[in-house]
Amino acid sequence: MEISGNEIRVIRIKSKDIQEARKAAHDASDIRVDKVEQIKQAIADGSFHVDSRDLAEKVLKEVITESKFLG
Repeated sequence: MEISGNEIRVIRIKSKDIQEARKAAHDASDIRVDKVEQIKQAIADGSFHVDSRDLAEKVLKEVITESKFLG
């Protein structure tokens, strides 16, 4: 099976698109600024609430998961 010049050009274009998409994804911030601002505002106005039971449950699940992974 032989690849034509047109097919090679298409492959190069697709490859370039993939590289650009990877770079954009890599360069993108993991921080959701809008969400951070909402939380900051809620803390400032006193409406931010964390359910201690939910927090404890999530912390314990994380500890259990890490201990299974480590040992």
